Amino acid sequence: MARPYLSVREMELFILLGQQGATKAQAATAMGITTHTVKRHLGRVAKRIGSDGTCNALHLLISEGAVPVEPNNRRIGLRPELRVLLAELSRGFSNPEIAARTGSSVPQVQYGLKNLYRALDANTRVHAIYRGHQSGHLT
Repeated sequence: MARPYLSVREMELFILLGQQGATKAQAATAMGITTHTVKRHLGRVAKRIGSDGTCNALHLLISEGAVPVEPNNRRIGLRPELRVLLAELSRGFSNPEIAARTGSSVPQVQYGLKNLYRALDANTRVHAIYRGHQSGHLT
C-alpha cells in the first residue's frame, strides 16, 4: 500500500484520538465540529485505505508512516493475553468478535480491555492502539 494521504483535518483528528486519547466527542469539541462530522471523516479515511474501522485505520496509518508516533522510552510489559487483545483491537474487531476468536466470553474480553487500558495508560480503544505502537507491541 502506498503511503496514505491525510488532510490536515484528518491528521489533527487522528492525533487527538490516538496521541492524546480524546473521545470522538472531545475531538469534535476541540476541532469545533460535530461528532457526526468526526464520524464521517473517520469513515471516509477507513474506506479510502480499506480498513475495518477507526482502530484498524490508525494501526494501518501508523504502520505506513502516515501518522507519526512519538517515541516512548518506557517499555511496557504486557501479559500474553493482553498482547492478543491488543492485536485483535488493531485488526478492528468488536468485543463479541474478539471473544469468539479467542474462545472467551464478552465479559472476559471487557475485563481484559480494562487491564490493557490500565497497563498502557490508555483512555480508549484508539488510544490503546497508539500506545501499543509507541511501546513497541504493535508494528
